[in-house]
Amino acid sequence: MPKTLCAIVTPELSTDDGVVTTTSIQLAEHFGKRHNDVLRAIRNLLAEMPADRQRNFARTVETRANPSGGAPIPSPCYRITRDGFTLLAMGFTGKEALQWKLAYIDAFNKMEAELQKPAHDADRTRAAFDAATQAAAFVQNAVFNAVMSGGDDWKDDRWMITFREDVAKNLLAYVHPMEVGAIAAPWPRLVKDVEGGECLRSNSDLIEMASACMQRLQRRAGQARIAA
Repeated sequence: MPKTLCAIVTPELSTDDGVVTTTSIQLAEHFGKRHNDVLRAIRNLLAEMPADRQRNFARTVETRANPSGGAPIPSPCYRITRDGFTLLAMGFTGKEALQWKLAYIDAFNKMEAELQKPAHDADRTRAAFDAATQAAAFVQNAVFNAVMSGGDDWKDDRWMITFREDVAKNLLAYVHPMEVGAIAAPWPRLVKDVEGGECLRSNSDLIEMASACMQRLQRRAGQARIAA
């Protein structure tokens, strides 16, 4: 009877002192081999391997379910690094074995990439939160005072907030009120806001901007005729 191909799923890996590893039990399950056979293959490798390479196979114990329904059974196994996996899996052959090798390589790559990301820095996160809170409080206080004064000018106020680090790596927030009529927007957003009436609201502003654009286009047309 032909062997039924199993679905290739993402192998489960773990980290041991910052090193990505798998286990001989997982390899046996995924490659469809008896665990005792995998253990024998590892021991044969260790017998011929230089001492500095043997650290890729660390002896350990994992528990497995008891087929009789009793207490879990401790099983000796090996925790295997990427290099250990590569050495051991070289001897696994067949189309399905190749697919599992590729799945394991992808899993090792992804997990090692995650480990290389900068570690979470609690102090830096707290400093960023404090700086952002201070900036928000400054703007909130300014708007509150403007509203309480009874005027409506505050509705058109715009604020610029900048974050910088000083030489001591302290995160500082700077809040700047933008001048009346100041525009800070990427070009596509500016075009959209002009068309929709979010900026350049008065006719005089629109005429002034349109006149400036037409003058510049006329200069370019004149320069193009001269160059021709």
